[in-house]
Amino acid sequence: MRRADPDFVVGKRPPYKVQPAIVHPRRCSCSRCSALTDDERRALACRKICCLSRPIEDREIVIRVQRASLFPSSRTKSAAFAADLKTRLEAELVANLRYAPATPAQMMMQLTEIAELYFAANPRNVSPETLTRERISAANVLRVLALVAPDVPPDEISEPEAVAFRNHRDRVDSAADRTIGGELTFLKMLLEFGFRWRAQTGMAGVRLLSIPAVGDEQREGIALTVDEFRELLAAVSPINRRRLIFASTTLLRRTPLLGLHQDWTDLTTRWLSVPAAVQKKGRAKRRYPLEVPMSRWAAAQLEGLTPWHGYWWPNTVTHQPLTWIDHIFSAIRKEVKIVRHGEPAQIRLHDLRYTGISWLRHAGVDEMAVAILAGQRSTYDPSSSQTTTYGGSVTRNYTRVYESTLRDAVAVQDEIRRQVERPAVRMVAR
Repeated sequence: MRRADPDFVVGKRPPYKVQPAIVHPRRCSCSRCSALTDDERRALACRKICCLSRPIEDREIVIRVQRASLFPSSRTKSAAFAADLKTRLEAELVANLRYAPATPAQMMMQLTEIAELYFAANPRNVSPETLTRERISAANVLRVLALVAPDVPPDEISEPEAVAFRNHRDRVDSAADRTIGGELTFLKMLLEFGFRWRAQTGMAGVRLLSIPAVGDEQREGIALTVDEFRELLAAVSPINRRRLIFASTTLLRRTPLLGLHQDWTDLTTRWLSVPAAVQKKGRAKRRYPLEVPMSRWAAAQLEGLTPWHGYWWPNTVTHQPLTWIDHIFSAIRKEVKIVRHGEPAQIRLHDLRYTGISWLRHAGVDEMAVAILAGQRSTYDPSSSQTTTYGGSVTRNYTRVYESTLRDAVAVQDEIRRQVERPAVRMVAR
């Protein structure tokens, strides 16, 4: 079977170029046959006594087949082909050396695998609650690095990748500077752990020697008004509505809020018990448990939910505590315009803590009761919201507030609930 081009034939393999057929000559090249005439040659052929025992028309034609070249013919294309082949073969060689399964030391773990090894080994011998907080940092680090540096091996992560991570968390996720700095610190610690355990991880070194600078400007917290909070709730899904209300009424920080465990809540007595291990150390460098009552509005957000793996709202994919809901605020900014000082304000999760505390203080709740509800153990200078004095810390540690006072404090939130759920009345111009 031939193509339109007579120089190529079609077969199971790539095209073959056909050389001109080599036909046996009519006269044999031996000395005996070369001296014979044509008539004598025919007579001898009929008797089958010559080397040309068969007629020429009965012989098989010998065809030599040559495979068509896969390489370019021109010199320019050949040079480009050779350069590309060299690069590809070198990359394959590096990959084979790095991921060769000959010995564990020759294997290069991905950053995700190094993180799994770290959490499984727990080399620092920290508490499970500390590992839970570090898993939140690990989840954010792995998620963002997969976007900004998807193919960079762990031992090649350096300052450019760290800067790209910082910019993404700051500009896209709107994370707090302190959060970004903590996650970069965890990334550097994780890389150093991988290098120390290089017999298992295969890391050849650590390039991230210093963490890039993170903005150190103190961001002013935003306290939402009741009307602004109502608009905020109208722009989110039902489950996120529960989370935002619970955050503003319990005054919890990010870690205990997103990792809310079933054992921490008692809906019958409306009591919240957050262990000290998940609380913030603060300036006292110590953690204290949080034992406070919940308002009916806060407890209502958990009613009807089914805890999954012990958590009220875990990540349904990893079955671990929820780590990130900042993306909902990016969507909210398009629908809800919060203006401060004449400019659009960027709402963050921690602003709900500012909001809840401001509601209680404006309602006349005692500052000591608010500090206990919020888990704050420092005394704020009334003249400035940025300056902290340390003289009252010991007094507060020794001061006891009756439960009835705390009950009266959280009852204010139930009144705010009625205002939030009350339909807004709009004035119509006549």
